[in-house]
Amino acid sequence: MDSVYKDYRQIPNRKLFGCQKDSQLIGCIGGEQNSDTFIIRHIAVTQEKRGCGVGSSMIQFILNDPSIKTVIAETDKEAVSFYRKFGFHITSLGEKYPGVERFACQYTLK
Repeated sequence: MDSVYKDYRQIPNRKLFGCQKDSQLIGCIGGEQNSDTFIIRHIAVTQEKRGCGVGSSMIQFILNDPSIKTVIAETDKEAVSFYRKFGFHITSLGEKYPGVERFACQYTLK
């Protein structure tokens, strides 16, 4: 975890955003921005706030950034519907790891 956070602090195109409620960190989203494309590398919500719209708020925050035209994420079968509800185009990457199907999710703003 420390090395991932260090990368966000030291690599210029990496961005990490936190979501707070009552001065408590309840979620974060991070990734790489290359030109007008944002690649989501990490998204997390505290256990007690899952299902409360925190993840959706963070995705909407990224989608509302005027400098971003395309958002890309890779996920597992359990999270595909999360991205689909925002209009991401979903493509199976097949069994990327033994017994684990992964999916590419892409949203292009019009």
